[in-house]
Amino acid sequence: MDSYFCIVSLPAEPVTELCVLEARSDEAALREARRLALDWPVTATLRLYLGERLVGVLTGDLDRLERGGRRGGTRTPNQTVMSGRL
Repeated sequence: MDSYFCIVSLPAEPVTELCVLEARSDEAALREARRLALDWPVTATLRLYLGERLVGVLTGDLDRLERGGRRGGTRTPNQTVMSGRL
């Protein structure tokens, strides 16, 4: 059985983080990926997959810039988020 996962990349790091998501549908996985995107700077790219199939591509928190908040995310590149099963 395939799992949903996100590959997070920054301009200087093609694979910064791998996040496994616990979701049963593309829509649920996209919602979870959007939530994860809030923790990343606007320069981050999150690619969501189900197995080898690309489900969607998101960017870091664009709303944070519009709200006048911080530019960077709250995670450091070495922190890994894993939820669900491998």
